[in-house]
Amino acid sequence: SYASRGVNVTTNDIKVGSQVSRWLSMSHWAYVLGSAKYIAGGDPNVRPWVISGIKAPDISHFLMNRGLSFKLRTGLLNSSIQYPVEIEYVYKGEKVVEVSVGYKQLRKVAATRNGVNWLQFYVNSIGGFGAKAQRDLKFGSKTLGFGASVYHSNLLEGERNIAKFASTNLGYEVWGRFSLNF
Repeated sequence: SYASRGVNVTTNDIKVGSQVSRWLSMSHWAYVLGSAKYIAGGDPNVRPWVISGIKAPDISHFLMNRGLSFKLRTGLLNSSIQYPVEIEYVYKGEKVVEVSVGYKQLRKVAATRNGVNWLQFYVNSIGGFGAKAQRDLKFGSKTLGFGASVYHSNLLEGERNIAKFASTNLGYEVWGRFSLNF
C-alpha cells in the first residue's frame, strides 16, 4: 500500500488526477467533436488535433507502485511519419521523470486502418530504460503484424506492461497479429 511506503495518497487525489487527465486530454475533445460530426452529418472519422505539425497533447493518469503519475503524449506529425514524444512524472510518491521518443511510419492497410512500422525508446531519472518495436506486413487483403519490447524494472512503462520480470530486472514480450481486411 502507499501508506506502508510513506506516501499519502487519498481517494480524492485519484479522482482529481483522473478528471484532470480526462478534461485536459485533447483526444477527449476530438471524440466529442467527432461524435457531433457523426450525429450532424454521418462522418464516422475521429482525427487528432494537429497544430503546425504538432499533435495536441493527451494526458493520462496512472496509479503506479512508486505513486501517482501524469503522462503527457504528443509528437511531430506529417502525412505518414510521426515522431512521438512522451513525458511522465510521478508527482505524488517517489519522484521519477521518464522521457520517450520514437519513430512511427503509417501506411494505409484498409480504408479505416493504418499499418505501422514503429520504434520507441524510453529512459528515466532512476536508471530505467526500454524499447519497443512493431512491424506490419501487408499481403493483399491480409496483414501480419509482429513486435517486441524490452523494459527495465525501473521503467514506468515497463511496470505497467510487463507481467513478470526475469531475475535480471528485464522484462521481455513478443507479440503477433493476423488481420483479414475486407
